[in-house]
Amino acid sequence: MFPVAELDAATREAKRIPTNDKQAIKSILDLQYGKPVARLAQTLLFDERSWGVIPHDCDHIFPLDGFDKYFKQYKELANKFGNLTLLASAANNEKRAAPFEEWICQQEAGFLERHLIPEMPQLWKFERFPEFLRERERLILDRLFKVLDARA
Repeated sequence: MFPVAELDAATREAKRIPTNDKQAIKSILDLQYGKPVARLAQTLLFDERSWGVIPHDCDHIFPLDGFDKYFKQYKELANKFGNLTLLASAANNEKRAAPFEEWICQQEAGFLERHLIPEMPQLWKFERFPEFLRERERLILDRLFKVLDARA
């Protein structure tokens, strides 16, 4: 098991935020697209640990062009951590080639689970994006609390 308790003790001594601090973990949701730390934090959401050697992209689940064209009222939410995931570069290119609602409906349950995408097709529409984002952020926090062994 990873020595989380020992690292947290050393982190506190250094006057930094420990990994099992729930408020600190919740602040990960404030990360935005384009920040290197957002990509690093995304790796915590997966069991896969070889992101450093896999050609990948930090991708918007709901694509930016949809916000630009149809849902400008949600544009400020588009770059939030909850709308981001890591995709192998080839998978991201396939995603770009299809309309979003078509692409998402073609993904198997294992993909949705791995990427913490709510398995609620009614939320996979741009007009329901704020609800999708809230639900995905809940799934992300559940995963981070588990992975980082966060305590109350």
